Amino acid sequence: MKTLFLMTLTILALSANYAVAQELLITTEVKGCNEEIKQYCSQVTPAGDRMNACLYAHEDRLSGACQYALYQAAENLKRAIINFDYAANACMDDLEKHCVGVEMGEGRIVNCIKEHQTDVSKPCIDALKQTGFLK
Repeated sequence: MKTLFLMTLTILALSANYAVAQELLITTEVKGCNEEIKQYCSQVTPAGDRMNACLYAHEDRLSGACQYALYQAAENLKRAIINFDYAANACMDDLEKHCVGVEMGEGRIVNCIKEHQTDVSKPCIDALKQTGFLK
């Protein structure tokens, strides 16, 4: 049950924050791949994975700066996933105890933890602070 809950929580947390992560990726790519975007992908709407698909379709023509920007964007996404997983693991028992009926998305889970902050375990609070979910 806990493993399934953890997997579900992580997937939902990622999907709930997918738009934010996607915006970060697009911003990083645009900064580092501005010339390539103008030259090869000017007709692509920078939403979803379309810009990634266009850049990867032209990967043999990308400058070193653009390749590095794509690498940085991937690393940033990887760190975000690690943070979600770390927080979900550290808060598993607290989430099951205090927030099991709370709908995922739009910060509701973090708000639930904040509402129960005095009852939540120290490892959970520490993980949320370390990952930036809680100030």
